[in-house]
Amino acid sequence: MKISFPIILAAALAVLACSPRSRPANAPVITVTDDAGRNAALTAVPRRVASLAPSVTEMLYAIGCGGRVVGVTSWCNYPPEARQKPVIGDAVSFNAERLIALKPDLAVMVGTAQSPAVAKLEALGIPVIVLEPKSPDDIIKDLRLLGSALRCSLTADSLAASLQTSLNETWINTRLIEDQRPLVYAEIGINPLYTASDESYIGRMISLAGGRNIAGKLPQEYAAINAEAVIAADPAVILVLHPMAKSGDVRSRIGWAGISAVRSGRVYDAIDLDVVLRPGPRFVLGLRELHRVLYAPRP
Repeated sequence: MKISFPIILAAALAVLACSPRSRPANAPVITVTDDAGRNAALTAVPRRVASLAPSVTEMLYAIGCGGRVVGVTSWCNYPPEARQKPVIGDAVSFNAERLIALKPDLAVMVGTAQSPAVAKLEALGIPVIVLEPKSPDDIIKDLRLLGSALRCSLTADSLAASLQTSLNETWINTRLIEDQRPLVYAEIGINPLYTASDESYIGRMISLAGGRNIAGKLPQEYAAINAEAVIAADPAVILVLHPMAKSGDVRSRIGWAGISAVRSGRVYDAIDLDVVLRPGPRFVLGLRELHRVLYAPRP
């Protein structure tokens, strides 16, 4: 049988196309656009991942990639297995020498393109994905992003779909009680008093859980608020979302005795801050916790 030259040429080109030599040595095989708008190019599927935030650690484990995590921060306490991983830093910075020793082929962090850690990681030659989840919707999107980057999209997409269903159900349920939403003061710090607007993560969580934030219209996501403004707003519920004060401390503040939340005993400090404040895959538990507190029977 006579084989024509065009057929031979086509076959040769097909072989070359499948050959490892057809791709430059350092050509990316995976490219994802992170929350900072950066294009993270990976030359291989990441097998050794450094997590630089507790929420990231939870995401990685939730999508079935916990076995690839080689380093975490001192704040990474969930799931319990994460506590057995080498610690490479805290919520603010990381130890470059420890990180290099772990030989990660990817680092995942929370921040912005301007975060100092981004430049440091890039200088070390470590690819980095920057996440900035500000809402449950962002968390769901970031789970899918990590699934794509780590080539575990099946698990990540399944989890994302399940969380989206729960989020939709929560939104529908809170819409039904629109006229019953209690006024909420969320305290996240003292000296000065610090709170959050509706544009912050905790602000969005309060709204989704069925509350109305007294500081919702603040121009910044997080800002100081004076005591007089809290007293004047007369919140029905006070959430103490920091460890620097207890409910008793709040109730004893000068001028606060007349606030509805204080008079009715609805000042709460026994709240699981990890599920309420941490923008990770357990946000559904955080919404349930907040809803329980916001609509708990008066003591």
